[in-house]
Amino acid sequence: MPARRLEFHLQPLQQDKAIALQQVVKECFSQLQQKQIVTLGDSPNDRSLFDANKFLLSVGVANILHYRDLLQHQPVYVTNKAEVEGFRELAELLITTREKPNYTPCLKVIKELAREYKQ
Repeated sequence: MPARRLEFHLQPLQQDKAIALQQVVKECFSQLQQKQIVTLGDSPNDRSLFDANKFLLSVGVANILHYRDLLQHQPVYVTNKAEVEGFRELAELLITTREKPNYTPCLKVIKELAREYKQ
């Protein structure tokens, strides 16, 4: 019989990753603008990171599609690959499109990919 993988997340009811990330940005990276922050998630406990009112650039790795019906907010873009390979896909995309430290290329690239994803 093939090996099976069982994975689950436990979290307090009031836990909100978006609030935590906003606090870190405020305290440690206050020079960043909203358009310079890319959030990445892979499961329902990342749902608040997909809220476009908080983060303009949200990415879900491919396995987020299994939870699509559980998400109040959808990511702007979903990678083709799942889990760590999805992260790698995003990282390579950002590295290859980065020009200068202003990160505006990220916004352009992710918007273009979002258009492709929605078609």
